[in-house]
Amino acid sequence: MQPRWLIAQLEEYSFLSQSHRALSDEVRKVLTLTENHGVEHTNRLDSDVYRFTVLYEQLMQAKRERWDSYEHRYKQTAIALEERDQELTEAQTDLERTKEHQSFWQNQLSLARNWKARAQSRVENAKQALRIAEHNRISAESSYHSAKAAYEYARAQKISVYVGKDSDGRDVYESRPNPATAERHAMNSAYSSLQSAISEESLAKSELNAARNEYAQASHQVEGSLTAVADMEVATRHAYSALTNAEDAKTNTLHARYTLDEERRILEEMDDTLKGIENCVSSQQSCQRDLHQQNTKALTTLRHHEQIQDDLVYEIYKIRYALENKVNLLAAFDAPVFLG
Repeated sequence: MQPRWLIAQLEEYSFLSQSHRALSDEVRKVLTLTENHGVEHTNRLDSDVYRFTVLYEQLMQAKRERWDSYEHRYKQTAIALEERDQELTEAQTDLERTKEHQSFWQNQLSLARNWKARAQSRVENAKQALRIAEHNRISAESSYHSAKAAYEYARAQKISVYVGKDSDGRDVYESRPNPATAERHAMNSAYSSLQSAISEESLAKSELNAARNEYAQASHQVEGSLTAVADMEVATRHAYSALTNAEDAKTNTLHARYTLDEERRILEEMDDTLKGIENCVSSQQSCQRDLHQQNTKALTTLRHHEQIQDDLVYEIYKIRYALENKVNLLAAFDAPVFLG
């Protein structure tokens, strides 16, 4: 084999060793880039998982606060609803009681007005009876005075009273005071009639006074009943107003409870959503652990390959150095020898 050909072969091997070294450098760059990308991806995932975990914890805290607030407000609303029911029942009872009182006083007013009408009629009858009694008394007084005057006139007269016969057989009459028996009877009768008329007039006056007193009492009763009816009308309006307010308060409380029921439904949906987020967080954390494990394995593998590359570069360097020495030796061997 010619030395020059060997030299050419050795130089080709040396070139190939340089190419292998360049290739080894490129492989090292690729491995380093891969490692950097893996670290970057891991860091990005760590950041995302951390932010997502923090957000999840914030949502969980907000959820707990919302549930606590909901439970507190629900208890308050339940208590308020019981109070509104009690108030509504009391308002209904008060209204019924007020209506009963109003009906009672309206009936009392009707009775009082009837009583007043009867009392008014009694007064009119008593007035009429008094006018008649006064007329009868005046008439009786006139009759009495006439009878008394007739009696006194008759008493002032003398009458002849037959007392027998004288010795001659003639009728003997004596002049005696007139007993005025008929006139006295008439006067006594007129006096009795006058006393009866006076008594009837007195009774008529008493009846009129009694009738007027009864009328005054009936009028007072009517006025009191009118006042009571007016007061009951006001009380009834207030009772209706209180009932309306109680109904409105209960309606508002029921609306608040309905709103709380809707809020509970939303909170339960939030729980379901957060459960899904929790599963997602757990999945991300599991992926994060798996990725860290894979990165650890990959880094170990990369370090192993880097060591292999370092060993390969060293071997290439030794081969190249040996080839260059051999080329130099062959070149010296093939050089012409000059003998002097």
